[in-house]
Amino acid sequence: MFVDLRYRLHYLQARNYSVLFNWDLSGVYANTDWLCKETLADCTILFVFAGRKDRMSASMVYLNQLLKQKSVDYIHIWNFSRNISDFNWVKSLNDPEKKIYVFSPVNFGKYTHYAYRLYKTAYSFYTKDCYRKINFIKSDDDMVFIETDKELFKQFVHQIKLINEPQSSHFLVSSNVVNNGVCAYYQQKEFKLIPHDIGDCYFPCDNDIPGFAMEAYWDGGEKSEKLHHYFLAKSKNFINMARVIDPVNIKIGTRVSINFIGFKQDSIKKFLKSRCQDDEKFLTAELSNQLNKHVQIFMPLVSSHLSYFTQSLQNDDDLIVKYFKWIDSWEMI
Repeated sequence: MFVDLRYRLHYLQARNYSVLFNWDLSGVYANTDWLCKETLADCTILFVFAGRKDRMSASMVYLNQLLKQKSVDYIHIWNFSRNISDFNWVKSLNDPEKKIYVFSPVNFGKYTHYAYRLYKTAYSFYTKDCYRKINFIKSDDDMVFIETDKELFKQFVHQIKLINEPQSSHFLVSSNVVNNGVCAYYQQKEFKLIPHDIGDCYFPCDNDIPGFAMEAYWDGGEKSEKLHHYFLAKSKNFINMARVIDPVNIKIGTRVSINFIGFKQDSIKKFLKSRCQDDEKFLTAELSNQLNKHVQIFMPLVSSHLSYFTQSLQNDDDLIVKYFKWIDSWEMI
């Protein structure tokens, strides 16, 4: 009896996986103002899986600046909000004149419960031939700081452009992210950007997966909070020191959190063919092994990521407020 039930459960899981994997939501997540044209060649599209208004409001300050100074050409926002208030706020961001396009269902609905299926819907959108030469940047919706220095960002995009060059040793580029396990290791152990009194930022390897940082690594969120407070207090020094550090190639096969990353269309196509549901796992560790190439951390371009679901930050709201206050002084840095 137990064996029969276990077999039936396995069958149902496999069937549901197949249904979700092949569920076509391209007609649901649409934007009639966006047209894919050949003129997109060699431009930069930054896309966001959205969205939580409380933290994404901070991100939008920097994303709008990147558009204004033409560091990116278009911003695509995928409305994967999980409550109706956030859903409506994200829809309101659509502004084709500013080159901000929101891809969203007409009404808030059941789709939000299938996160990985939604991610694949977004990635699938960029497999058309007109996106073949695009420089893609994927940003989390809780990036509470993004370096917008025009020359530094140009260099970051240049590293993305180099991916398709035959001599390139990297296939994906990450910014130097505050509150990112692999980045924290280099920030502390290699380049002395953060002190040891915030906690030991050893190289993460939770569940025996190189680069994987779960709750234990972050001390349940305590280490993250200390890191954020340190960055806010010492941001000028941190950012200026980072600006003169060379990019770092991470050991092949390492999983890296994809908070703010750049890549080319080929990575998207390989991910979709893989049937892997975890975009972070495939786009970093698995693809690194397949290609025998590195994830590169572009150390000069600093960004800050608020939190992971495994981090129980007690003062998320307080940190968001502090980052908003800090935005007003950013131009002076």
